[in-house]
Amino acid sequence: MPKIGMEEIRREQILQAAYRCVAKNSINGARMKDIAREANISQGVIHYYFETKENLLNELLAWSLKEYLEGALNKISYEKDPVKRLETLFLYEEQIVKENPSIVEVFYDFWVQGTKQFDIRKKMKEQFELYRNFIYKLVNEGVKTGAFKEEALNYVPGLAVSLLEGFAIQQIIDPNSFDPTMLSKKSVDILLQIMTK
Repeated sequence: MPKIGMEEIRREQILQAAYRCVAKNSINGARMKDIAREANISQGVIHYYFETKENLLNELLAWSLKEYLEGALNKISYEKDPVKRLETLFLYEEQIVKENPSIVEVFYDFWVQGTKQFDIRKKMKEQFELYRNFIYKLVNEGVKTGAFKEEALNYVPGLAVSLLEGFAIQQIIDPNSFDPTMLSKKSVDILLQIMTK
């Protein structure tokens, strides 16, 4: 196992502090001085690792999706069956929104800012591509085993991300309007109807 250096530890500390500040105050409300206070370091230390607030926010966006995808990968890695892996991914989305809604809220704050700011939009495009690629690999494993149609690789990654993201935003904004477990299962059923042989 590779050793983690002080530089990596400090960057992680700053990113976690930035995440907490954005979760509390939104992207526009998070100030570098607040992030420094939250991390219990000087503002100069933050600027040593991240030249500008934009640099920090861009890395925070990548960090928040990485946290989500690593959690999803850990969950689905226990499942060998491709259908079970897809079901587990949707159940994980339901779980993460219940247990850690701020990670979803931070991601959506970036999503909103991405409609207005080109640099955030560019970074959001990269993050959605990573998200689709993650699901592409999951689907491709099912194609290789013969469980899924090969053509599913053309549309399921984008469709699955749309379902997952729509599910999460509804669960955050209007949590009592539907049964999240049923919606999660029905989303998987819809995907399986169009992608299984």
